Amino acid sequence: MAVPSAIIRPVARADLKTVADIYAHYVQQTVITFDLTPPTVADWEQRLDDLTGRACRS
Repeated sequence: MAVPSAIIRPVARADLKTVADIYAHYVQQTVITFDLTPPTVADWEQRLDDLTGRACRS
């Protein structure tokens, strides 16, 4: 059985709702994260902005 190949690409703002939903599951249903409440989409937007602002520029 062939395993489909993964595509890794930069995150897009349109992805952040899905990211928030996936992460919220792990916050609410597991002990994997240190978060007690799931970050909102606005929180993820802020994280993206912070990380984008820190990106290395050549």
